[in-house]
Amino acid sequence: MQMKASSSGITMMNLIETNPLVNLNMIAAFLNPFVGYMLFLTRKRLLAYENYESVYLNLAILMVAQICSMNILYLCLFAYVLYKAMDVYEKPFKSAFQAMSKSFVGKELGGSILIFCFFLLITLLTLRLNFLA
Repeated sequence: MQMKASSSGITMMNLIETNPLVNLNMIAAFLNPFVGYMLFLTRKRLLAYENYESVYLNLAILMVAQICSMNILYLCLFAYVLYKAMDVYEKPFKSAFQAMSKSFVGKELGGSILIFCFFLLITLLTLRLNFLA
C-alpha cells in the first residue's frame, strides 16, 4: 500500500480516503487472523479425534471463503489439511453432511459461516466497484 501511494505521489492516508478498493483489501487482510483462529480450533478438534463432521465442514467453508478472497495459497493449504484430516478420521467427506442440524450449524460452524459471509460481502463489493461503478 505504501508503494502504491508513493508511486502515485500521494500520502498513504490520502490513498485510503480516495480509493475504496484499498479499503476492501485492508478489510480482507484484517479477516485473515480470524481465519487462522478458526484453523487453530479445527486443529484442536482434529488432534483430539473428535467431531470429524465439524472439522470437515469448517475446512470446506473456509476453503470457499478463500476462493471468494482469491487467496490461492490458503486454498491449497486448506485442501491439504482437509486431505490429511480424511486420512486421520478415515471417513468420507459425504458422511459429514448427515450430522447437520440447526444446533450443529450454529454451534460448530457459526464462526466459519460468519467469515465466509464477510469474504462474500467483500467480493461482491469489489465486483460492484470494478464493473458497475
